[in-house]
Amino acid sequence: DAPEGPAEQVTLFGPQQRAFDLAWASVQRALTLGNAASESEADALREEAWTSNRIYVIDGPPGAGEAFVQRLLIRRALEHGARVLYVFLTAQLASRMREKFGTLIDIDTFHAALGDGAQFCA
Repeated sequence: DAPEGPAEQVTLFGPQQRAFDLAWASVQRALTLGNAASESEADALREEAWTSNRIYVIDGPPGAGEAFVQRLLIRRALEHGARVLYVFLTAQLASRMREKFGTLIDIDTFHAALGDGAQFCA
């Protein structure tokens, strides 16, 4: 389940912290875009997000903390007013996460959320 208390109070170590920091920097760029003071500032922030943001895969053996980091990122993003789309490869995985988060975030399969992903797969 999601960690208790505000996300800022949670301490991570080693690879968990690195994964969180990389992904959180991308989320912060997206949040900043929503607060742009002008269209030219928004354009500059979009360009920065486009060139800097990446898709991150958090992988590891069972119990390594991948799900914990993901839930922490989601909680922190929600605390900052973000809207979250959590995408899964299978409907079964999406269904399990819906049980945990309910309607707080948007949860769907990769195909349903992003359309035909054939061009993204190797």
